[in-house]
Amino acid sequence: MDGGPLRCWVMVGTPARVLLTWASLTGAPALPPAWALGHHHAGGFGGEQEVRRVVAGHQERGLPLDAVHLGADHLDDRQVFTVDQERFAKLPVLAEELRRDGVRLVSIVDPAVRASPGGAVHDSGVAEDAFVREASGRLVEGVVRAAGRCIRTSRTRACGDGGAGSTPRGSRRASRAFGTT
Repeated sequence: MDGGPLRCWVMVGTPARVLLTWASLTGAPALPPAWALGHHHAGGFGGEQEVRRVVAGHQERGLPLDAVHLGADHLDDRQVFTVDQERFAKLPVLAEELRRDGVRLVSIVDPAVRASPGGAVHDSGVAEDAFVREASGRLVEGVVRAAGRCIRTSRTRACGDGGAGSTPRGSRRASRAFGTT
């Protein structure tokens, strides 16, 4: 095992006491922004105009809406870290319009990247060593219903001392490689 000795802690007591003890070791979790706990709408959208129509429908009816979630339908050929430029040609503009109205636009982020050498997302992730590998160094492949054969971004290689608050190197590398920082 790399990284030195394995440290274990045993916490006993009521659930509240265990959580308090755990927070003293790891730090208290950050509070999510208020909009993240609000009213959300998720669905398959045919394009930017449909998103605007749904938001307008909420507003016309006086229904609260804090966020709209875009699923894999807004991706180019359902490939993560891409955007369908025909149906969502001005996605940043849409996001800004909604934000002015107090609505956040949330994009699906799936750690499964299509295993397609020669593809921009695949090749940039390989170049950054952003994917899960077997001990032999071979990329670990799996299958995702909508995308087919996939490889997954690594979230386990810690930077720094690996202690509380460390950022997984694979996550940072994936974000940098795919332009999502």
